Amino acid sequence: MADVFGFDNPVKRRHHNWAKWDVADDELPMTIADMDLPTSPQIVQALYDKVASATYGYEDIPQEYYEAVQGWFTRHHRFTPPLEWMSFATGVIPALSSLIRTLTTVGDNVLMLTPVYNIFFNSAANNGRHPLASPLDYDSASHTYSINWADVEKKMALARTTMMVVCNPHNPSGLVPEPEDLAHIVRLARQYGVIVVSDEVHGDMLWDNTLDYTPILSLPEPLRGNVIELISPSKTFNCAATHACTVLIADPNLRAHAVRGFNNDEIAEPNLTAVPASIAAYRDSDEWYAVMLSYVRANIELVNDTLAREMPLITPVKMAATYLPWLDCTDLFAAHPGSPVSSVSPDYQSTEVEALDRPHTVSDEFTAFIRQTSGLLVNPGGEYFGNGATFIRMAVACPRHQVEDALARLKRSYDLWCEQH
Repeated sequence: MADVFGFDNPVKRRHHNWAKWDVADDELPMTIADMDLPTSPQIVQALYDKVASATYGYEDIPQEYYEAVQGWFTRHHRFTPPLEWMSFATGVIPALSSLIRTLTTVGDNVLMLTPVYNIFFNSAANNGRHPLASPLDYDSASHTYSINWADVEKKMALARTTMMVVCNPHNPSGLVPEPEDLAHIVRLARQYGVIVVSDEVHGDMLWDNTLDYTPILSLPEPLRGNVIELISPSKTFNCAATHACTVLIADPNLRAHAVRGFNNDEIAEPNLTAVPASIAAYRDSDEWYAVMLSYVRANIELVNDTLAREMPLITPVKMAATYLPWLDCTDLFAAHPGSPVSSVSPDYQSTEVEALDRPHTVSDEFTAFIRQTSGLLVNPGGEYFGNGATFIRMAVACPRHQVEDALARLKRSYDLWCEQH
C-alpha cells in the first residue's frame, strides 16, 4: 500500500517541546502513549484555518462538535449516543479528577483493575481518595488477562468504595471487555451503590477482528443510570495537546452534578484548537483512520515476530487493543534475575497503594539497563501496579523504521542482560 499520509517519514519532534522527546540526542523514546505519525490532513487544515481567522477570543461548544462525535460512533461503533448526554471537558484525566472530587468524598475508595494506567492512581490519591486495586487474573500459558469477579465484588462491597474506574479497552493489558463483562460490572456497581467511570480513549484501536469495542453506554437502558463514559480523539488522531474530551452521561441528575463540577473546576471551556480539531477528526478523517490502523497493526506484528525470533524470553501479551505492546519478561528474569534489592516476586500484587509509593521492581532495573546500554526508553511495568513488576510497555504508533530501530536497541540490551545476569 502506498504511504499516502507519509507515515514512513520521520516526524520532527526532537527539540520541539514534546514531552516524550525530552531526551538525549542519541536516545529513542517509546514511552508516552502518543503517536509519532502525522495526524489527519483534515485536522491540520482545520487548525490552519482557525489560526488564520486572527481572532482568538473565548470559545463555546457548537452543536456541530457534538454531532461530529455522534456521527463517528454511529459509523464506527454501531451506537448513536443522544446529543443531550454529551458535555465537554478539557481532557479525560481532568474530567476524571473532577468527577472524583465531585462524586466521591475524601477517604473513599476508587476501585481499579490492575495493572492499569498509573495516572488513575494519581487522580484518586492526589484528591485524598484511596486507590483500591482489583488485580486482573493473568494466564501465563496463554498470556491473556481476565477479570477476577470474586475480588471485584469483594472490593465493590466495601462501604468506602464509591467509584470504579474502568479502562475500556484496557491499558496496558490490551483486554477488550465483552458486553457481558461490562454489564456485570455495572450490575455489581448498582447493587453496591458505586458509580462507574469508563475511560474509552483506546476504543478505536482494535486489532482482533473477532472482538468489538463496546461503548459502556450502549448497554441496555437499565444499566446506564450510574455510568459515565469518557471519550477523546487524542489517542486515535494524535491530537492530545488539543485537550478535548466528551463526557457521556445518560442520567440527567448525575449529568447535572458532574457538569457543575466541571464548571467549578474550570474545565468546561475549550481552547482555540479543541473544537476544530475534534470536528475534523470525527467528521472528516475516516480514510486517514483506516490507513493508520493498517499501518500500526503491521508495527505490532513486527514487534511480535521479532520478539519470537530474536528475544524468545520476552513474550508479548495477546492484546486485542491499544498501540502499546505489553511485554512479559517473566521468563527473562527467571533465567537471568536482576539484583535482589530491586526484584520482587512475579506474583506480587499491589492492592491499596499511594499513587507515588510503590516498590522498586526488576522492571525498573531492566528499563534503566535498556536506556543505559542502548538508549531506548520504555515504560517499566511496575508503574502500572498489579502484576506489572515483570513487564515492560512500549509505544509503537510511529514510523516503521523507528520500530525497527527500537527492536534493534532492545535486542542489544537483551543480549547484554543475558550475558551479565
